[in-house]
Amino acid sequence: MSAVQAATGEALYCDDLPTEKGELHMAFVLSTVPHAKIISVDASKALEIEGVEYYIDATDVPGDNIIFASDKINYCGEPIGAILAKTRAIAERAARFVQVECERLEPIFGLEEAIAAESFGPETVDHAVGDVDKALEQSDHVISGELHLPAQEHFYMETQSCICRPGENEEMVVITSTQTPTTVQTRVAKALCVPQQKIVSKVKRVGGAFGGKQGTSAELAVAAAVGAKRSKKSVRLVLNRDDDMKHTSRNTPMFARYRAGICGEGRLVALDIKVYLDAGGDRSSFNLGMLRICFYSLDQAYNISNLRAKGVECNTNVPPTGPFRGAGSQHGNMFTETIINDIAVKLNISQIKVRELNMYTEDATLDHYAQPLTQVGNIRRCWQECLTISKYHDRKNEYDHFNKENRWKKRGIAIIPNKRKVGMVGRALSQAGALVHVYTDGSVLISHGGVEMGQGLYTKTIQVASRVLGIPTDKIYVNETSTDKVPNTLPTGGSSGSDLYCHAVRIACEEIKQRLEPVMYEDPKGTWEDWVDGAYKHRINLSANGFYKLPGDPEELRKKTGYYFAYGCACSEVEIDCLTGDFEVLRTNIVFDCGDSLSPAIDIGQIEGGFMQGYGYFTMEEERRSPKTGELLTLGPGLYKIPGVKDIPQELNVHLLKGCPNNFGIYSSKNTGEPPIFLGSAVYFAIKDAIYAARDDVGIRGVFRLDPPATAEKIRLACVDQLTKAASNI
Repeated sequence: MSAVQAATGEALYCDDLPTEKGELHMAFVLSTVPHAKIISVDASKALEIEGVEYYIDATDVPGDNIIFASDKINYCGEPIGAILAKTRAIAERAARFVQVECERLEPIFGLEEAIAAESFGPETVDHAVGDVDKALEQSDHVISGELHLPAQEHFYMETQSCICRPGENEEMVVITSTQTPTTVQTRVAKALCVPQQKIVSKVKRVGGAFGGKQGTSAELAVAAAVGAKRSKKSVRLVLNRDDDMKHTSRNTPMFARYRAGICGEGRLVALDIKVYLDAGGDRSSFNLGMLRICFYSLDQAYNISNLRAKGVECNTNVPPTGPFRGAGSQHGNMFTETIINDIAVKLNISQIKVRELNMYTEDATLDHYAQPLTQVGNIRRCWQECLTISKYHDRKNEYDHFNKENRWKKRGIAIIPNKRKVGMVGRALSQAGALVHVYTDGSVLISHGGVEMGQGLYTKTIQVASRVLGIPTDKIYVNETSTDKVPNTLPTGGSSGSDLYCHAVRIACEEIKQRLEPVMYEDPKGTWEDWVDGAYKHRINLSANGFYKLPGDPEELRKKTGYYFAYGCACSEVEIDCLTGDFEVLRTNIVFDCGDSLSPAIDIGQIEGGFMQGYGYFTMEEERRSPKTGELLTLGPGLYKIPGVKDIPQELNVHLLKGCPNNFGIYSSKNTGEPPIFLGSAVYFAIKDAIYAARDDVGIRGVFRLDPPATAEKIRLACVDQLTKAASNI
């Protein structure tokens, strides 16, 4: 509903709010070494700079310190302290004058070093189904391999931002760019040693998050709140792009070693996989959650009857990793899809045939976690429709001919199905609240616990309210998310927002509608405004609280991995330049199962955005760090490449699957936030298809390893010729 304001720059974000009189700006003092013991910190030179008022660190935190390094530094870019000054420029300049003396320790960079040093966390994640050893022994073929999946920067438009405004009696208003207002409230209360009732956490809208504004936003809020308590003034903390990339979390790198058993003409009958997760300098329990979600997604779109997975958390000296759109599902999907791709190459059968042979059929009932496969027939519906719309077989024949006629330009095509759980796991993570007020002029105000991050949550809740109350959407407005309106909110993520908060709004509106029924009965020809005015005069409560919890047995909810499944399929076509490694996406067709979409325009936008983000992850977004310090070298858009306007496929078509109502979603709809991200891998596999054609020209056949992202450099080296052979001998 705020698309016009966002597009014109009129929409207000955290840092757009007016500055209060006397407000101070905060800038972090970040570590420049990756691993060390802190001996001393001297902020005297910084405090001498005009305009600097305070230096704060761990010693200023009355309660739980979740932000400042106190005794030990775990990564380059870790906050050691912070400067409070009259302007942001002064604060950032003064932070560089703080002198930190430390004793350096041996760092560990990357998963290979962590595995060699056995730098592992105390817990593992394990899952097994069937008899893997027996199935491997009886397999006609066993393939083994390794794959490394990289980090990915969230690169939201609005960097991490926070404003803390102290009040009387230890009260504080915390305005943040966050996905999780209640976590901010809780962490700030614990840091300041005050009850949660004294802390009000607010967010109007967020300029992009993608999972990056969960734990990190709470850490920043704690720092700003401690500064506000110390100075008794409003404190504003807004990270510049470089500091945001240096300090905050990013998508989690994972490395897998696997063995796969194949029978007959390409059926995957066994998978034995060990996955290592790079937690960075973080010790968060969410890392184990990422591994679990990775394992939930290991079946991808395929029926694997014998599967054994072991996940290991590795501790390294780089910034912490954490949730990203998909939260580990794209990792599990990619490991399995790579295996499926390699089966086709090894057995010299078509990529279509091996996928259709292994894909879930309509009569499948349970996945590898014994989860009911809701509407599993939709996966083959998406697949068949995508094959038809993309004219896959015609295109494949056309590109095979093109590749025979061209030596240095090659074209590839790939079609990739996907199954993805929707919703967050755990009984406590399936509840939501909303507050709806109807005013005497007939206007309606909604407050709920969900956060608008550009995904259209506010629009969908307004649509639901309009449908229940029977009034136009322009009479309804959604206010900011605030913990003094709706308490105990959940993080907005995991593709759960619409399902939870739309239901909560529906329940509140239905209660108000029920209260209005006597007035409507007395005046059947009246208008909405007449009924509201009549209800007010009859002293009928025009405010209602809506609370929704996912239905079902509590014990069964504890075992669930999600609410239901969403399905999709993408077909991408690319052309690569074998001499430079450059590539161009010629065409992409996507078919996606949204159930009965609440808002097709929003859902198509989410599908397109998810596809582009996945496409960036698998083909171009490459993080590079200093081998000596682990410091991030690819800072900002100049060095860290995300998809731009010219990277959009020349032709991009999104089709919503028709006639597939979802019995588990609000008004038979499905959420579309996270599921589409893996569809971007279709570009990666199309590139790989083109590389196979280039290698075939020089007589090199068979499986080869291509770790994402498939950058121009990697594509060029994979297209083996006399030049790459000569370069390898230098």
